[in-house]
Amino acid sequence: MTINTACKFSVALALSALGLSLFGADAIQLAQPRPMMILVGKLFYDYGYMVTYEDAPVDLSRDVTVTTRPDGVLVRNMPWRPVVFHVPAVVEPASSGSEAGSAQMTKSEPTGHVKPATGMIEPMMQEYNNSGNIGQFSVIYDEDYAHVVQTKRLVDGQLADFEPILSTVVPVVTKVGTCGDLLHSLWSELHDVRGINKNVMENVPEVPLGHLCVVEGHNIPARAVLIQILDELNIDPRTHARTARYGWSFVYEPNIESYFLSVRLAMDPFVTVTPKKK
Repeated sequence: MTINTACKFSVALALSALGLSLFGADAIQLAQPRPMMILVGKLFYDYGYMVTYEDAPVDLSRDVTVTTRPDGVLVRNMPWRPVVFHVPAVVEPASSGSEAGSAQMTKSEPTGHVKPATGMIEPMMQEYNNSGNIGQFSVIYDEDYAHVVQTKRLVDGQLADFEPILSTVVPVVTKVGTCGDLLHSLWSELHDVRGINKNVMENVPEVPLGHLCVVEGHNIPARAVLIQILDELNIDPRTHARTARYGWSFVYEPNIESYFLSVRLAMDPFVTVTPKKK
C-alpha cells in the first residue's frame, strides 16, 4: 500500500530538515508478515547499515489468526498489511567551495558497514506506523548502531506503551564465563525482571559461544550486555582485533510464546561514514 500525498509531503519535509533527500530514494515494497523486520534485514545486508530489530509480544487473544496444518498442528499467524518503504540518500552538507556528497549505501557499490545517520530511519519508521500494521516503532541511536524497537503494542485492541525488552536495566557488575553461559544468564535476568520465557531460542554461531567472555557495567540496558557478548565472538586471539560484528533480530514468536534471537554477521571493513561525491 502506497503512502498518500500528504504523508509523502510530510516525509519530504522531515528529510529536508535533516539534510536528507527523497530524490533517487530506493522504494522497498513489502507484502509479508513483520515488514519492519524485513526492512531492517535489507538495510543491514543490502545497504550495509548497522541496524537491529526488536518487537513486542502480540496479543494472543485478539491479534492472531489460527490455521490448521495438514498434520493437525494449530499455527498462530500474525496479521499484516503491505507497506512501501523509501530508503533515502544521505546527503553530506556541502562545505565552502565544494559539492555535496552522498553517504548512501547501494547494492551495487557497497562500502562497508556504516552507522546510520541520525534521523535517516525515522521517515521509514513513520511509513510503517502509518501503514495500519500492528504496533508502533521507534529508533535508538547508540554507538555504532541504530536499534529499531517496538514501543507500542496492541492490548485489548488499544495501543499501549511498551518498554523494549532489551532496554531493561540489568544489575551487571563484572561477569566472566563462556559467551553462551553469559547469554543464557542474561535471559534468566530478563525472565526475573520482565517475565519473558528464559528459554530464548537462539540462532548464534555455536563454536564462538564456547569462548571466554567478559561483561562489565553497572545497571546497564540488557542490549548493552548483548552487544558486549556478541562483540567478543569474533576477537582474534593473537592480535585481539575484532574481525566481525553482529546485528540481530529479537522477535517474539507467538507459536512458542517466547523470544527468538537471530544474529546477522557483518564482516570488515567498518566505517562511520563514507562520503561519495556526486
